[in-house]
Amino acid sequence: MIKVERIYEGIRQEGLGAGLPMAFVQLGEGREYEKVEYLVKEVMFTAQCKWICFLGEEGLPIGMGSLSRALHTIGLYQELVCPGTEKNPSWLHAIDRWVVDYVPDGLFDYFSLRNHDTIRFRGNTKEDLEIASEAFEYLKLFPGWKYFTVSRGRRDELHYERMDLSKKYDRVRIYEVG
Repeated sequence: MIKVERIYEGIRQEGLGAGLPMAFVQLGEGREYEKVEYLVKEVMFTAQCKWICFLGEEGLPIGMGSLSRALHTIGLYQELVCPGTEKNPSWLHAIDRWVVDYVPDGLFDYFSLRNHDTIRFRGNTKEDLEIASEAFEYLKLFPGWKYFTVSRGRRDELHYERMDLSKKYDRVRIYEVG
């Protein structure tokens, strides 16, 4: 059973899909889909985009693997956003692109991600940058991308620290969001 708060279309503001029109499926409290087929039909009729972005910041619901395979059969690409507190699902590579929020000592195996997947970091506080700095060192051999999200228009005392950290390591980006 998958619970969906809402389905809407918009432009992706961050990650490797930034600038792409996408249909967003906000997972969470809302309508319950007992069968994957019902949600697939809802997405087909609602979305006019080739990319579907699942926003699962609260965790990965049971049934996502089946949903992903069903959406692939009708030619839709998928990006899934989830917390690093979750353990890798068995259907990890059924999703076209992952965005995993970095969590120190999280359960997610970041090294199982591919070169077109990303690990997302917050970059609004000094503590965020300290966590990112340690993680970037640990993730030196990670094949994918890493990026910060920063509140839009936030040019504060941490601006240059974020820039320096991003320049020090390969495959790091900064996105202003919100």
